[in-house]
Amino acid sequence: MQNTATGTINWTQEFVEATGETGINRKKWPTEAEAVQMATRGAEVVAKANLLETIGDMHIRRQTVMRILMAENSAVKTRVWSLVQGARIVGEPYFGKDAVTVTVRIPMFGPDGLAAAVLPGPPERAPVEPDDTSDTDIFEWTLLLPAGTAPAFTLFPVFTDAQNALLLDGSTTATTDAAALARWYRAKPGEFFFEKNTFEARLSSVGHLMLPDAAIPVFQAWKNARETGAGALPVRVVVR
Repeated sequence: MQNTATGTINWTQEFVEATGETGINRKKWPTEAEAVQMATRGAEVVAKANLLETIGDMHIRRQTVMRILMAENSAVKTRVWSLVQGARIVGEPYFGKDAVTVTVRIPMFGPDGLAAAVLPGPPERAPVEPDDTSDTDIFEWTLLLPAGTAPAFTLFPVFTDAQNALLLDGSTTATTDAAALARWYRAKPGEFFFEKNTFEARLSSVGHLMLPDAAIPVFQAWKNARETGAGALPVRVVVR
């Protein structure tokens, strides 16, 4: 969970949400029902404004926050604004004695998520048949970061090899559904990981995920599965 001044970014469950509150103006609206209804509408407007501010604080890459990207790219700004206006209300509004509180949320990934609003559209190419003979287990893999590492949570991770040579920049990967490349987890104290395809990784000075040599074959197979539509899961990145 990453808290900002205006909302919350959940990097594990992959959503952004914000809350808005508006006072119930009983002097302006003569009936209680009208006053509460207008306060509810106002709270939703405030929540969506806070949501937009929260999204602006998200890192696309370590060097770029969403606010900068939207300022530089009017098309992205329009798409993000449209997503925010269509944000769904989470649960029921909270009706206090003198105010109404509303929480709204949008997903990070999927066809109606933030990533889809930022990434380029898919390139024109012939469909590729998935390789049915591949070992599908290989596409579930985990990267363990050293104890004490403070990762820079980003919407689009960048993968490099151990020598910091670029393998994949998620912010330039065209995709139809903008599925997550990585999913972040916080390890519990004393928790150990020995599953198949689990690798010790590290972060570069600019926040790139640096893969050990042993992980490269798994990474290439996983990347190929994603590009051919074989349904590879996001890499599991564990912060210890």
